[in-house]
Amino acid sequence: MNRIKVRRKEVFQGLLCAAILVCLATGIGWLFRLLQFPETNIVVVYILSVILTARFTDGYIWGILATVLSTCAFNIFFTHPYYTLSVDDPTYLITFAIMAITSIITSALTSKAKEMTAEAIRNGQESSALYYLTSHLADAESKDQIAGITVETVSRIMDCKAACLCADDQGKPERTFIQQKSESEQIRRCVPDPDEIQHRIENLRTDFDAGEEFYDWPIYGSESVLGVLRIPKERAEVLTDQQKKLLHSMIESTAMAMDRLRVIKERIRHSYKAVGNKAQTVFTVGGLSIDLERHQVSLDGENLHVTPMEYNLLALFFKNIGKVLTTQYIINEIYGPGYGNDTQALRALMAALRRKIEKSPAKPRYILTEIGVGYRLVDE
Repeated sequence: MNRIKVRRKEVFQGLLCAAILVCLATGIGWLFRLLQFPETNIVVVYILSVILTARFTDGYIWGILATVLSTCAFNIFFTHPYYTLSVDDPTYLITFAIMAITSIITSALTSKAKEMTAEAIRNGQESSALYYLTSHLADAESKDQIAGITVETVSRIMDCKAACLCADDQGKPERTFIQQKSESEQIRRCVPDPDEIQHRIENLRTDFDAGEEFYDWPIYGSESVLGVLRIPKERAEVLTDQQKKLLHSMIESTAMAMDRLRVIKERIRHSYKAVGNKAQTVFTVGGLSIDLERHQVSLDGENLHVTPMEYNLLALFFKNIGKVLTTQYIINEIYGPGYGNDTQALRALMAALRRKIEKSPAKPRYILTEIGVGYRLVDE
């Protein structure tokens, strides 16, 4: 119904424009006739009326209509016999033909130039709108912020009070949605039946769902429906193909922003989970450090070369920082329970390790001897 009203308005405006300009050209033609100007000047005035009609109306049809009206008016008012469509002089037929052809060509060129100008303006506006939307979406930190930015941009570009209904991680619509109330104000409205909207979107067979108040365009993510962009029905019914194309581009930008936010949240959640489940692998005491995952030992920032047995011994101490480990416990852990209680090999291994990590092995800084008991790695 709205499309019909708009079309009727365009037809009325086109007819009115063509009629007024031809009448104006006729009046100027009468003035030229009184001033005894050549008829060629009158023809030029009529051609000008055709050009102006093409300039101020949409499409070629009105320029052609103005051409027909101008030719008839020139014949009726400025050729013998006056006030009829008859022609006494056959040469006027050639004049009419040239006038009509010239008018049609100039009308077509004018309409084409107008369309190209309008297309360039639309492309510029679309590029500006998409740039504004994507640049602001990049800074959004929540789904509500993304919805608010999208609603504000779409409302401004489409000249309507757009809305956005977000969905949860399972694709179920939320119970409230954001709508643009004015140029600087947005409101939240309740959703009467989220399940019904979900059902309609899941069973959608077209690009949008036509509701009683809104036309809903789904916002599809990589895994699920992220929400719907809502355009008021009276505005959605008169959207041009170009506007629908721009709307789809803005919806895609919104979907990408929502997907990006979802991925970031998942990565953060997985990182927290990994950190919570992962045991500590790097230990440091003073300038001495060990990385149990990489099997690396460093002293004052420089890697140390240690043997596998030396590494195992040092790792045992780092796992028990500050604790006194008995000699027998160390032997069992390093050499195995069946090794016995011979401490000679352990003392030799300890001496080799101290030479690598201590500045003065006789006065150890890191691994201290607890006489009669065992050894201890300092905790400071």
